[in-house]
Amino acid sequence: MKRTILALIAAAFLAPGVDAASTSGRFTTAFYSFERAFQDTATVGSLRAYQTGRLKIKGIGQREALSFQAYGRVSHDFQDYRSSDPAYRLYHAYFRWDDPKERFQLFLGRQSVFSGVGIGRIDGARISGKLRGIRLEAYGGALVYGGQEGLGSLARASMVGVRVRGEIRGTGIGVSAFRRSRELTPYTSQARIIEGLPGTEIRPGEVEQQLIGLDVSRTAGRLLANIRWDISTPNGWETRRFEADLKYRVAGWTVGGSFLYRTPYVDQNSVFSVFTQSSNQEVGFRVSRRVNRHLALFTDLVRTGYDGADGYRAYAGVNVLNGTLGYVRRSGFAGSADGLTGVIRHRLSDSLLATVSSGYSRFLTHSGTGTRSRIWSNTIGIAYRPGRALSLSFQGQSLSQNLESTTSDPFPGAGHDLRLFVSASTWFFRSGR
Repeated sequence: MKRTILALIAAAFLAPGVDAASTSGRFTTAFYSFERAFQDTATVGSLRAYQTGRLKIKGIGQREALSFQAYGRVSHDFQDYRSSDPAYRLYHAYFRWDDPKERFQLFLGRQSVFSGVGIGRIDGARISGKLRGIRLEAYGGALVYGGQEGLGSLARASMVGVRVRGEIRGTGIGVSAFRRSRELTPYTSQARIIEGLPGTEIRPGEVEQQLIGLDVSRTAGRLLANIRWDISTPNGWETRRFEADLKYRVAGWTVGGSFLYRTPYVDQNSVFSVFTQSSNQEVGFRVSRRVNRHLALFTDLVRTGYDGADGYRAYAGVNVLNGTLGYVRRSGFAGSADGLTGVIRHRLSDSLLATVSSGYSRFLTHSGTGTRSRIWSNTIGIAYRPGRALSLSFQGQSLSQNLESTTSDPFPGAGHDLRLFVSASTWFFRSGR
């Protein structure tokens, strides 16, 4: 896999006429430091470094239609040794061909797919185009897991799919389907052995997900409606997700309502698929009011229905100038929580932006002692861009907490976290000759 991806990148640089292509990119170096102090004065910490790179080449081989894009990341923890360090992840590295007559686009290489119900990352091919007002898209390739698998494993892990979208009398209609499969190693049932029965070898099926999706959208004056319906098909036809959203805008007001039905997103060949699964439903109502360019009010109310219990979520807030102040409250089977949060953004100069935020929350679990735990966090951030090709950023966060004892957390008391994040990004641009 590494050799093939490197070959793609080398091909992009060594292609004939590459010196005439336009090249742009960005490199970011970042450090994340974390330190936690417990009530017994013991401390733990972490220091991790990240290096990311993004590259885009347009006009390869003196062809304006051909381009190449790549984005990857390398990280290493300098405080805690891990056998997986340095960890790398290649998010995408693909060639793109834009048909000069604008009939289709072709993508070849590692790429992310977001096509209706089909979501994932593949080493393969994707083609999209438009025919008589209908948008078509098809893709297929080896499935990529965490940047470590992919090309060369088509027989072990693959993903294929298609999407068709068009418009009928002002209503947008899309239909999509995809299949994601992965070969798993057989295992022996330990439960039978514990009970003194002969062991049984379990061979999970190769299909992880197989879905058909329908999405419909329509705008009628000030009214906007959207519907999404995902159907799981490996074991019959079962609704995985159904979502309906309605929004109405008038004179600075936006009023909306939503309904959501969903079941757990568990792979068909996962060991978790043997456990009982139940659906939940959400009904939401939201209102926002834009008074002027400096002031806006908003609120959101949601009820979630679980099997044998209901949960509620309420949020209200105000946007004033470049700041936001909000209050949120949640309650349900696990307990209840509420909190205040505030964010202020202020531009100190054309190249310097400051951000300050603070949040205070309280929560009570059903397994607790009856006293609410408290958490208070404060964050300050500075972003500085002295020129077109360089930007610097700093963010520090302080988190103080006083946790009450629960059955799942038998170590109550005060704790303190300190987190620092520093990054530097540089851009480069080169026009073709």
